[in-house]
Amino acid sequence: MWANRILTVNPYKAPAHNAIGDRAMERGDLETMLDEKERAMELAPYYLSYYLDYFDKVHTMMERYSAMGDAAKAALCRERLLGLPARLEQVKAGTDPLAWKLQHKPELRLPAEYREKLKALAIQ
Repeated sequence: MWANRILTVNPYKAPAHNAIGDRAMERGDLETMLDEKERAMELAPYYLSYYLDYFDKVHTMMERYSAMGDAAKAALCRERLLGLPARLEQVKAGTDPLAWKLQHKPELRLPAEYREKLKALAIQ
């Protein structure tokens, strides 16, 4: 896969980690998917689409594992989803105040539909 070749040259390419995470999800490899998607978010912390993609994929996996009766993996997914707002807050806290004064401010707020899903998960 092209992403693996890229990472052998430069292990700091977020798109390559994200792509490996996508492939891992296709194979049903939850741990690799989580690791690679989280690494992509670490390397590109201001790229909101990585957070949204992560949310969507982890939520999908949580539903699959719940339907299959795998409570442990469903709980792991739920835990990671509920931790996403804290991850975003950590990035915000570590952002230089000057960044918030720029015209192109980092967008680090989950859309309302994602926040509603998190509220529903927190209630369960």
